[in-house]
Amino acid sequence: MRPPLPLHLFSPRAQQFLLSAERDDIARDRESVSRRLAECHRPLFAAAIDFEHLYGGLSWGEDTLGIYDDEPMRDENDPLDLDGTMVPIGSEGVCGLFMNEAGEVITQPNVKSASIEKYIEQRALLSAAEAHRAYRVKVHPATGDALAASLGLTLVSEATDAYQAYFASCGVLLRHYRQPEVYEARADLVLAPSLEHVAAILESAAHVVGSPRVSVHRVGATVVRLSADEESSIPPTGSWSAAPDAVRFEYGDEDDHHDGSVWLIGARGSRRIEQYQTTAEGRLLSWTTYEEGKATLRLPSGAPASS
Repeated sequence: MRPPLPLHLFSPRAQQFLLSAERDDIARDRESVSRRLAECHRPLFAAAIDFEHLYGGLSWGEDTLGIYDDEPMRDENDPLDLDGTMVPIGSEGVCGLFMNEAGEVITQPNVKSASIEKYIEQRALLSAAEAHRAYRVKVHPATGDALAASLGLTLVSEATDAYQAYFASCGVLLRHYRQPEVYEARADLVLAPSLEHVAAILESAAHVVGSPRVSVHRVGATVVRLSADEESSIPPTGSWSAAPDAVRFEYGDEDDHHDGSVWLIGARGSRRIEQYQTTAEGRLLSWTTYEEGKATLRLPSGAPASS
C-alpha cells in the first residue's frame, strides 16, 4: 500500500500541485526499492530510497517522478557523469532528473535544488506563475536581490534554497540562480502579467545595472511572414528614438545568443515595446511589437520561426 503524501511538509500551493498529479498504485517499500537499485547497479543512496518510497510514481503530463530501473551508462569524458554516479529519479520534459547522495536534485546539465521538497515547491511556484503571467523577461547580467528590491518583490522562502532564489509580489515572479557555473545564472528570469509590469522591470533593470541586456517574450504572439516589399519597409531600429518617451535597451538572451535592440516607448498606461533580433553581423532575424494584451512577431523571408 502506498504511503500518503507528506503534504504537511509543503506550502498550500505545493500541496495543490501534488494533489493535481496522477499517481500509480505500485508499492514502493524501502526494501524493494533497495533491491531494485542493487539489481541495476545503482548507488544505494538513503535519500533516493526515501524519495522513491514517498514520491515515486507521480506525474504531471510529461513531468514524472520515479527511479528508472535501467543500468547506468558511464561517460568517463563527462566530468559530471550524472547517469553514471547518481540515481535517475524522473524527468522534467526532455530533461532528466538525478539525485546525489546528499538528496539534492540535479536537472541536466547541472541545475540544482537542495532537496526533493524544494524541487517540488519550485515546480509548483513556476507552474502557477506560467499559467497566469503572459510575459517572460530576461535581464542580463543577473543581480537577483538587487533587481528584486528595486521591483519591491519579497523572497518566496519555501521555494528558495542555496541554489535558486525566488521573489514575488503584485503578480510578478523573479527567478535567480545562485550557481555561477551554469549558463542560466547569467540572466534573471522575470514573469509578469502585463506590459506595464514589463516596463517596470526594464526600468528597474536600467536603474540597477545601468546598461542591461534584455529580452521580452509573450505567450501567443501572432506570427507574420513578411513579403519582400514589407521587409524593405521595416522601420530601422534607430528610428524609434524620435518616439515619445523612448528608451533603448540592448537585446540579449542566453538561449539564442542574438544581438538587437529593445525600445520601450510611451508613458505609463500607454506603453509599447519594439524588439529587434539580429545576427552579430546586423542581419534582421525578427521584429516584434508588444502592446498590452498582444504581440506581433514579424519574420523576414527566409528567417526561421521563433517567439
